[in-house]
Amino acid sequence: APAVAAVAMKARPRYHIAAGQDTFFARLPYANRDMGVGPRITRFVGLGPLAGPAKGLHALALTPSSEMDPDELSVRPDACTPSPLEAAAILHGSKRAGDDITGVNAGDWRFQQGKKPRANHVAINH
Repeated sequence: APAVAAVAMKARPRYHIAAGQDTFFARLPYANRDMGVGPRITRFVGLGPLAGPAKGLHALALTPSSEMDPDELSVRPDACTPSPLEAAAILHGSKRAGDDITGVNAGDWRFQQGKKPRANHVAINH
C-alpha cells in the first residue's frame, strides 16, 4: 500500500513485518536513504497463513536500537540491495504537492497556497 510504503521510507525500521499474502516471504536486507545519521538497513518479512505447509511464524532475536552502537545500526550485510520502496516511488512518480514542505505547519500546506483567481463568468441570455 502506498501509505505504508511512505511511512516505511520515512521511519526506516530495522524490521518491516507484514501479513495478508498466501505465502511466507523474506527478502534480502535493503539499505534506506541516509537521513543524516547514516544509512539504515531494513529486513522485510512477509508472514503467510498459520495453517498449511508454508512457514507461518518467524522468530526474531532483537536488541533494542537504544542499546546498540550507532555505527552498528549502519553496518551493511554482504547481501544488501537498494531500497525497493525508493525505486518504486521514483518509478511511479509518487512525489505529491506539499511533500517538500516541512516544519510545524507541514500539514497545512493546502491552506498556505495562494488563492486562485476566479474566472469571470458571463451570463448568456437566450
